[in-house]
Amino acid sequence: MIFRLVVGAVIIGGSIAAISPIVELPGTGGTQLEAKLDKPSSPHWYCAKTADWYTLWLDAKQLVPGAVECWCDNVQLIYDEEKDVFSNQEGVSVRVPDWGQTTAFESLSPSLLLEGATHYFSKFNDALEDGESRPLKLLASHTSSHSHIRPSSHPHPHPVHVDAAGYSRGSSIRGAPYDFRYAPPSMESFETELKALVEETYAANDNTPVTMVSHSMGCYHALYFLQQQSQEWKDTYVHAWVPISPAIGGTVNEMKLFATGSSEGIPGVSSNTVRGEQRSYESNAWLLPDAATYGDDVLVSTTDRNYTASDLDAFFTDIDFAVGTKIRARVADLTGSLATASPGVPVYCYYGTGVDTEAFYEYSGSFDDEPVVTMGDGDGTVNLKSLELCKGFSEEVKAFPGETHSGLLDSSELQALVVSVATIAASN
Repeated sequence: MIFRLVVGAVIIGGSIAAISPIVELPGTGGTQLEAKLDKPSSPHWYCAKTADWYTLWLDAKQLVPGAVECWCDNVQLIYDEEKDVFSNQEGVSVRVPDWGQTTAFESLSPSLLLEGATHYFSKFNDALEDGESRPLKLLASHTSSHSHIRPSSHPHPHPVHVDAAGYSRGSSIRGAPYDFRYAPPSMESFETELKALVEETYAANDNTPVTMVSHSMGCYHALYFLQQQSQEWKDTYVHAWVPISPAIGGTVNEMKLFATGSSEGIPGVSSNTVRGEQRSYESNAWLLPDAATYGDDVLVSTTDRNYTASDLDAFFTDIDFAVGTKIRARVADLTGSLATASPGVPVYCYYGTGVDTEAFYEYSGSFDDEPVVTMGDGDGTVNLKSLELCKGFSEEVKAFPGETHSGLLDSSELQALVVSVATIAASN
């Protein structure tokens, strides 16, 4: 049987099935941020202390040597240990543009010159909206050796021919951009606004339940959000959840980020320069490796001792960031046991594998120095143990060998799978 997607519906054997509207949640570093400055001081004479609203993330010229120190001072968070709250630097205001739209994470930079180089969800949404012809034999691919499926789990386990999904940005493709520096304890308003966005999208699409599509840390947010909602609400408003490249078990690369910093390969910028800024994010503490997920794996080694994910308190003390213990405690158990997590909606999980991913760091000297890195399996960013956690609560899990963390979003096979999941069969 061949299904032909038409505007707003799918023809299945002569009957019409609805297309579930999509609400997207990007990952860490995936949302553009804007800032306004009225600061009492700055780290250097050449760093502006006042500025009207401008692009804080991502603007490449702010990340070059020298300028990056100004940027770090503007973007880093302040943690008040006594009050147990996070805030911006004094005199810095930060906002997320275009709530409800996808423009803030179609690409990481709003600059026309950088849109192509920093594209994120743009090609994924182009494919849903433009409807490129993508033949895909779902049944055959779903039963490959890289799939984990529960019986009769997929809405349409048959060959599918995707012509035009009938999606439209702003109406049936909605976005939930957020300030990725924070984690849920500091994001109560985001959870409220996300719930309202799902309900609004449902109502605007003829009361059609929504498919939530999340990427990377956005999957952590989606899981937390779904766990906060009643089952009655989820049964009414949510058709399915599609986590892509989920980072819900944390990533080993966060260990280096806290110990040394991570310059992400920016020429002329040392890891130590951005370490303080990266440590300041509440979300980075959330993304540290989960102890139950990584078990006894040694993640960091020095001449004095080894550190597993169960040794974070000692690790924070030894890297001279003892406050990290309190920050980690704010976020460590937000979703409960990840191995037995229950989102309460059908879940279809997709991720890349077989890409070298940082798995172990060996320090022979100071934590200020770059360690020797040992690679393991994953998608280039998230380790396989974390990616595979969704097997415990998914209707379907499919691995994409060779696909990278964000590159998977550009896969035509992945795009067709999402459309297939979002197809709601006609009731008889």
